[in-house]
Amino acid sequence: MFEGITALLILGLILGAGLPVLAWTVRTQRTLERRQLALLTVANILDAQTALPTAGLPLGETRGLPLSDSVREELPGAELVRTVTATDQPGTRRVVITLQWRDFRGTTPQHVSLTGWVTE
Repeated sequence: MFEGITALLILGLILGAGLPVLAWTVRTQRTLERRQLALLTVANILDAQTALPTAGLPLGETRGLPLSDSVREELPGAELVRTVTATDQPGTRRVVITLQWRDFRGTTPQHVSLTGWVTE
């Protein structure tokens, strides 16, 4: 009887310590998957934006660029921002694509940014 109670106590301690670690591991994996999705999305959009001529990229910041429904489902509160600035070289513009979203609790803002240049 004593051995059974001791075994249950040890099992309870192991589960008590193991479940939070498992939850943390799952949350970390999900965060990495979201970041990877965001990075691939931004890379695809940057490719499309840098293929445009400089005349098609007005200077300034543009918020609320369209995102696919699947990205909006995976990244809560997702917002896509494009910032176009002039450079020192004539006919060249710097394009920064930023994707922002909220973490699991909806409190900490997350973001991924990539930069590209467009020349005439």
